[in-house]
Amino acid sequence: MTDECDFPRELLSLSPDQRLEFFKNPGKTIMHRNLKKAYDYLYRIVRNPAGASLIMVIGPSGVGKTTLLALLEKKILEASLAQMKLDPAWYPIIRLQAPANSRGFRWKPFYKKIALAVDEPCIENKITYDEDCFRRNKDGKLIIATRATEDSLYLAAQNICLHRKPYTLAVDEFEHIGIAASNEEIEAHMHCAKAFINDSNVPWTTFGTYEMLEFLEINDQLSQRDRVIHFPRYLLECDGDVAEFKRVVEQLLRRMPLQRTPRLTDKLFELCYLGSIGKIGALINWLTNAYDLCLSEEAKTLTFTHLEETIKPEFELEKMLKEAEEGEEKLMKTKEKRKAFRTRLGLDKAKKTTSDPSDNTPPQNAEKSEVSKNELKEDKSSKKKKSQPFKRSPKRDAVGDKPA
Repeated sequence: MTDECDFPRELLSLSPDQRLEFFKNPGKTIMHRNLKKAYDYLYRIVRNPAGASLIMVIGPSGVGKTTLLALLEKKILEASLAQMKLDPAWYPIIRLQAPANSRGFRWKPFYKKIALAVDEPCIENKITYDEDCFRRNKDGKLIIATRATEDSLYLAAQNICLHRKPYTLAVDEFEHIGIAASNEEIEAHMHCAKAFINDSNVPWTTFGTYEMLEFLEINDQLSQRDRVIHFPRYLLECDGDVAEFKRVVEQLLRRMPLQRTPRLTDKLFELCYLGSIGKIGALINWLTNAYDLCLSEEAKTLTFTHLEETIKPEFELEKMLKEAEEGEEKLMKTKEKRKAFRTRLGLDKAKKTTSDPSDNTPPQNAEKSEVSKNELKEDKSSKKKKSQPFKRSPKRDAVGDKPA
């Protein structure tokens, strides 16, 4: 075994399942550059939204958004402990996952999840309908009856937010709102979300794939108060991205409790990038499967063959890449896009007409201005002629005594 390992060596004497469990849940997160950047930015915005009522963390599936949400929740709870002791009713963050339904997104289970996420102890005091819809079983667990209506659950969820005053309502997998939905339905969903945000006075932080960009395209009202945080994958075109991706791969390989830590060669790096297309979350899931295969064979180290046998088929990789590239294209800021947008607004045309010295054609306003100047000169000249020095003005004769 090499000395370059990142696990307690006593793990080598444990069962394969225990070693695999350590690799999956080592108790610490690999804080790579893109995750750290998104984490710092997101934490600042959630604590101080500065007018933003809908914060959207967008990135390709498998990039690490759920990990980011877990880190955010942990950080907010740790930073809020002192205040929570002073105000036990305060709840700094409510976290849930948008429910998925093959028939389309439904708000009733969404509101129900809010109540269950907080496990509101006094929910029966915050609703105005049949109290039997909410109860606790003999173990004290909150039970919500299936006959509770969407409207009643809306009021309950709204009151929970008003009472608990969290920094944010964090919703994972927010792209589920678009499942089997037409543009009109998505627009209606976004209006419902906006109404809840306004009524509860609690900003939302949503996490999802590039599909969420369609929500902004359909409903431009959200763009007035939204804040988009792009959580990207690592790209081979950027040397800094390549170096960071290699560092993460090496750290993951060192975390595997094996007799011999795998060495990261150029060939192995290329395969790791190919199988994950630069997404750290996808890489971790893939390496977990490969490590499991390695343990099942009682191999001393992870080999190229273990990775090849567990890599996704090409059609899945192509689908992952297509989704990522299309989303990146929409969010990418380029000089060409900015120039085209300026042209649409007419900014470049206005600039040309006011500052281009090579253009000899006087603009219409300039012509009017020139005419006005000439008229003013003529008027002044005329006035000068009418008031020649040492020449009497007839108008003055009416003032004072008449001449003899």
